[in-house]
Amino acid sequence: MELVLMDQKGDRISVFIRRTLIYKFKEQLQKGMMFRISSFDFACNSGSYRPLHNEYKLNFTINTKVKIFKSS
Repeated sequence: MELVLMDQKGDRISVFIRRTLIYKFKEQLQKGMMFRISSFDFACNSGSYRPLHNEYKLNFTINTKVKIFKSS
């Protein structure tokens, strides 16, 4: 699964989630929601299909944590 995440400044980055980990994140990641994400890996963003042409991408791992961010 590949996603594009955007921060509050509008900067975007590609995210890759291995097929074996989709079950862990598919309910948590919803379009338009804000999240706090921790414990992920960075990798070079190479290959023939790239949603964004950034130099790097995020890879979710079994240790990645996703929590809905609630603003006050």
